[in-house]
Amino acid sequence: MAELRTATPPPTPLVVFDGDCGFCRFWVARWRGVLRGRAQFEPFQTANARFPEIPADAFRRAVGLVLPDGTVFFGAEAVFRALALRPGRGTPLALYRRFPPFAAAADLLYRGIASHRGAADAVTRAVWGPDPRPPTSIRSRRLFIGVLGAISLTAFISLWSQVDGLIGSRGIAPAGELLSAARGELGSRAYALLPSIFWLGAGNGALQAACAAGALLSILLAADVLPAVCAGGCWALYLSLSAVGNEFLSFQWDALLIETLFLTIFLVDPRRLRGASPGAEPPSRVALFLFRVL
Repeated sequence: MAELRTATPPPTPLVVFDGDCGFCRFWVARWRGVLRGRAQFEPFQTANARFPEIPADAFRRAVGLVLPDGTVFFGAEAVFRALALRPGRGTPLALYRRFPPFAAAADLLYRGIASHRGAADAVTRAVWGPDPRPPTSIRSRRLFIGVLGAISLTAFISLWSQVDGLIGSRGIAPAGELLSAARGELGSRAYALLPSIFWLGAGNGALQAACAAGALLSILLAADVLPAVCAGGCWALYLSLSAVGNEFLSFQWDALLIETLFLTIFLVDPRRLRGASPGAEPPSRVALFLFRVL
């Protein structure tokens, strides 16, 4: 519920805070990174003159949000409304507006923090560290992709030297014979149960080419060149090899590599040739969550 209105609204949402409060400055610096230009920030010490209808004490007691339509919100609601300006961050605001117990608890917590800003500032810096900027995981993503590319390269090269003897046309368990037997017993279901490009041909040349292509894509992945494309290619090739690899490629680490390569497709910014290039988007929260589950 809006508490006040102003006749001189800003062109974009404006967060007004206490510039003398270290706790407030820390979180404003963090919110700048989260909102990415969707709101402006200004201390009430300078902003108050722009909004004569609003008492300075109101801004001194709680953070305020002034919207372009002139409505003004304070406290927990102002925080939730500001964070909801970024897509995907609207759940706390929805709970605040539709679930009274949550709103009451949020308001109580906000008043408690506002009354003990010094202690809240100390706890904040102890938990989040001295740097208020939100983590982007861009550098750690670059390191992860580089190491994953090296692991994938090792897997393809080690298989390349053995593939003819293991699943080649004269190998221990020929891939072609496996696919023929599966198609004879399972019919069209075989294509789904054994997803593999080798349904098009499982000769020695095709197996060697798949290993060579996987090694090349792994090198490009380690170099952070078209990481989404390279991870997808490595995933498709290693999945194809594992599908026809019988017991030779049925170990836990083979499955883990396939799963990791698949999730890596969604870890990078597909609009960038390089994942760590300037302006690259950080990994999505969904992708990071799926990797934690993995």
